[in-house]
Amino acid sequence: MILLIDHLAYGITLQPGGYLEPTNTTLIDAAVRELTEETGIDPSQVFSVSPTPAHIEYGRVPARASVAAC
Repeated sequence: MILLIDHLAYGITLQPGGYLEPTNTTLIDAAVRELTEETGIDPSQVFSVSPTPAHIEYGRVPARASVAAC
Protein backbone atom coordinates (compact mmCIF):
# COMPACT_ATOMS: atom_id res chain seq x y z
CA MET A 1 0.00 0.00 0.00
CA ILE A 2 1.22 3.49 -0.82
CA LEU A 3 -0.04 6.68 0.82
CA LEU A 4 0.23 9.93 -1.13
CA ILE A 5 -0.97 13.38 -0.13
CA ASP A 6 -1.70 16.58 -2.03
CA HIS A 7 1.11 18.91 -1.01
CA LEU A 8 -0.64 22.26 -0.75
CA ALA A 9 2.48 24.45 -0.90
CA TYR A 10 3.91 22.75 -4.02
CA GLY A 11 0.63 21.82 -5.69
CA ILE A 12 1.76 18.25 -6.39
CA THR A 13 1.13 14.76 -5.03
CA LEU A 14 3.89 13.41 -2.77
CA GLN A 15 4.46 10.86 -0.06
CA PRO A 16 4.22 12.30 3.47
CA GLY A 17 7.57 13.58 4.63
CA GLY A 18 9.36 16.31 6.45
CA TYR A 19 12.31 17.16 8.59
CA LEU A 20 14.11 15.76 11.59
CA GLU A 21 13.48 17.79 14.71
CA PRO A 22 15.63 17.92 17.87
CA THR A 23 13.02 15.84 19.73
CA ASN A 24 13.30 12.94 17.26
CA THR A 25 15.54 10.22 18.64
CA THR A 26 15.25 7.92 15.60
CA LEU A 27 14.28 8.10 11.94
CA ILE A 28 11.18 6.08 12.82
CA ASP A 29 10.18 8.72 15.41
CA ALA A 30 10.51 11.43 12.76
CA ALA A 31 8.58 9.43 10.17
CA VAL A 32 5.68 8.70 12.53
CA ARG A 33 5.56 12.33 13.70
CA GLU A 34 5.47 13.64 10.13
CA LEU A 35 2.90 11.04 9.06
CA THR A 36 0.67 12.07 11.96
CA GLU A 37 1.11 15.80 11.26
CA GLU A 38 0.39 15.51 7.55
CA THR A 39 -2.42 12.94 7.55
CA GLY A 40 -4.00 12.91 11.00
CA ILE A 41 -3.41 9.15 11.28
CA ASP A 42 -3.35 8.05 14.94
CA PRO A 43 0.33 7.31 15.74
CA SER A 44 -0.69 4.40 17.96
CA GLN A 45 -2.01 2.71 14.80
CA VAL A 46 1.33 2.96 12.96
CA PHE A 47 3.68 0.00 13.16
CA SER A 48 7.08 -0.26 11.57
CA VAL A 49 7.96 -3.56 9.93
CA SER A 50 11.67 -2.88 10.49
CA PRO A 51 13.77 -0.53 12.65
CA THR A 52 15.90 0.14 9.56
CA PRO A 53 14.40 2.27 6.78
CA ALA A 54 14.24 0.54 3.40
CA HIS A 55 14.39 3.82 1.51
CA ILE A 56 15.01 7.43 2.39
CA GLU A 57 14.29 9.96 -0.31
CA TYR A 58 15.83 13.37 -0.05
CA GLY A 59 16.23 16.42 -2.18
CA ARG A 60 16.27 20.16 -2.29
CA VAL A 61 13.05 21.83 -1.26
CA PRO A 62 12.46 25.29 -2.69
CA ALA A 63 11.88 28.02 -0.15
CA ARG A 64 8.47 29.64 -0.17
CA ALA A 65 8.51 33.18 -1.54
CA SER A 66 7.52 34.64 1.84
CA VAL A 67 10.49 32.90 3.51
CA ALA A 68 13.00 33.60 0.74
CA ALA A 69 12.31 37.33 0.88
CA CYS A 70 13.25 37.61 4.56
